[in-house]
Amino acid sequence: RVQSQQQSQRAKYLVVVEHNKPVGVISQTDILETLISYQRTVIAQIGEARSISELRGFQVQMGRIAQELSDSNRSAAQAVRALSEVHLAIQRRCVELVLEELQAEGRGPAPMGYALLVMGSCGRKEAMVRTDQDNGIILAEEPADDHARQWFVDFCERLNHRLDEVGYEWCQGDIMARNPDYHKSLAQWKAHLAQIAEIPTEKSARWSTIFFDFETLYGDDSLCVALRAHLLEIIRAKPRLLRLMVEDDATGGPALGLFNRLVTANDRERKGRIDLKRNGTRLLADAARVYALSEGIAATNSGDRLRALMRQGRLESAFVESALAAYDELLDLALSHQIRQLRDREPLDKLLKPEELTPLEEESLRMAMRILKRLQGRMQGEFGTVML
Repeated sequence: RVQSQQQSQRAKYLVVVEHNKPVGVISQTDILETLISYQRTVIAQIGEARSISELRGFQVQMGRIAQELSDSNRSAAQAVRALSEVHLAIQRRCVELVLEELQAEGRGPAPMGYALLVMGSCGRKEAMVRTDQDNGIILAEEPADDHARQWFVDFCERLNHRLDEVGYEWCQGDIMARNPDYHKSLAQWKAHLAQIAEIPTEKSARWSTIFFDFETLYGDDSLCVALRAHLLEIIRAKPRLLRLMVEDDATGGPALGLFNRLVTANDRERKGRIDLKRNGTRLLADAARVYALSEGIAATNSGDRLRALMRQGRLESAFVESALAAYDELLDLALSHQIRQLRDREPLDKLLKPEELTPLEEESLRMAMRILKRLQGRMQGEFGTVML
């Protein structure tokens, strides 16, 4: 947190003291370089992993890595972004190891260009300590023969299994490249997106909240860029899907009750706890996504989307800054909660017991929820959904 304190005091340099005697000076640049160096070192080590078991070792260490990043970054959003980059580096190395396996078996290289996609929290670079698989694949064109088609079927099947072995569990919704629904040529993906924009449904709206955060994990990024451009074009031409996405968002709300008091969930799985994802971070990510898509903004990270909206004048700077501060507070609580759960050998979740919060944390969380309520209400008002 030294960097945060240094910035808040607008101090370019800090004096390092040992036994009440000055021993040196450090600058903001020194601290930033140290943070970047740590992340680069970890990612470089991941790139040298020679087996799936070695990659699994990095997943085992993710709690320690998360703690280091949390301690050394000036904001939770930066720490989570850095943690996401580590997740992505592990997954990319897993792809490379699978390709090496296929080469060793005499299967040869890929018969055509392709782009492996990540979606959801990894696509937004907002992944926590643990995350499951949300991936797909874009083929440059429809395979010309059974050999080419089978190569990609086998590649995706093996990759999803290897990622599971590394520690990225299978997606409960089967959003994985092995699933034919997420295994298409660029032309097929474009046609699919055009269809759901033309005739949107509640199901496709919910699907969109995950898929529309896609980014390239490995391969030809131009395919991802082309699909993103197509998506933005059709959404602006046929925005009804956005309205359904907003209606889906309206099924949940901030964890606030009467007089803006924090409230806990009452269903059996979450009873007595505050769901930082369902009643917190998801709401901001949903709003940032809808606004960004409506304005043709290609960014996927929630913070980047909000800042782009501010630069375009779509949202006021004060409003965006308050939303970013609220998001940072929620990410900080969620990340700290998961780090603590790992230390105590508990299953990971994003469910907080109110009694675990300090008075300051409780008040900060309440204020963050109030800001989310304003953001959600504004979005639903602008896109034609009435909050009840």
